[in-house]
Amino acid sequence: MTIIIRAGVSHDHARLVAVWRSAVEATHHFLTPEEIDGYERQVEAYLPQMPEIWVAVEDGEGQPHPMLHLEREGGQRENTHVTRGAPQG
Repeated sequence: MTIIIRAGVSHDHARLVAVWRSAVEATHHFLTPEEIDGYERQVEAYLPQMPEIWVAVEDGEGQPHPMLHLEREGGQRENTHVTRGAPQG
């Protein structure tokens, strides 16, 4: 398995939202499914506006899939979300 880090592109967004949701569901047990759905819509709307997104991708078999992403705004790390293997969805 080879892992590469590259700038995120618009076709990564759906997978990045799945990574985000997986991380939130695993760690934010205090949120209801409806609240997570609401935040997910906000994440979907916000991603295209992010000035810089980096993804680590596994580039082995077939299409690479984001495993991690960093959002940067003003030179600061805003969020890091990690998933084990390919997120579903």
